[in-house]
Amino acid sequence: MTPTFFIGATAGSTLAVVLGFDRGTFAAIGMVALLAGAANAPLAASIVAIELFGPAVAPFAAIACIGSFVIVGHRGVYPSEILGVAKTRSVQVPAGVDVGSLENIRIRPSFHRLHLLLRAARGRTTGES
Repeated sequence: MTPTFFIGATAGSTLAVVLGFDRGTFAAIGMVALLAGAANAPLAASIVAIELFGPAVAPFAAIACIGSFVIVGHRGVYPSEILGVAKTRSVQVPAGVDVGSLENIRIRPSFHRLHLLLRAARGRTTGES
């Protein structure tokens, strides 16, 4: 896990320099956000942030941890992790299966939302309501 901490803290610090924010705070948030994504454990990573950096960083760390958890998908650093639920309705993953043995993942495209967006965009360009 040490490389995960280092990479997350370095990415957070670099982002802080680019955006002009406090490097220490962003390094702390980056560290726990990468931990949340890599371990698929946003709640545990948020608690680690509170324990290590104090309650002032908690809301920001929680948002970053949840974002990282959602973005990462169904993979993590622990291949023996057992999936309880799918993170999205579009990806059909059998529950109770090791993450390392996911070969038969079915992806169901969500065309309904795409269709509604395209229909709304077409209505704006043609003047329909």
